[in-house]
Amino acid sequence: MSCCGGRRSQIAPNRNAVAPQITTIAEPGRPTLVVVRYDGKGTLTGYGSATGRKYRFPPGTEVAIDIRDRHGLKGVPNLREVRFA
Repeated sequence: MSCCGGRRSQIAPNRNAVAPQITTIAEPGRPTLVVVRYDGKGTLTGYGSATGRKYRFPPGTEVAIDIRDRHGLKGVPNLREVRFA
């Protein structure tokens, strides 16, 4: 039977080593808001489907909303996306 010559201790993992920390960072340049315009007659109030945030749209105004809420507001009459912010 052969011996490893003590090399086994050299390749064993270091039990005192600290695991690296992983941090999630938002992607730079990726929009987080979208500006929508309401062209209806009366003031419209709605809630974001993803965030639950309350949005108020007076006639003829542009409002910045969280991009996660944009799909829930797509079917609203007289409300359209203008640009990303």
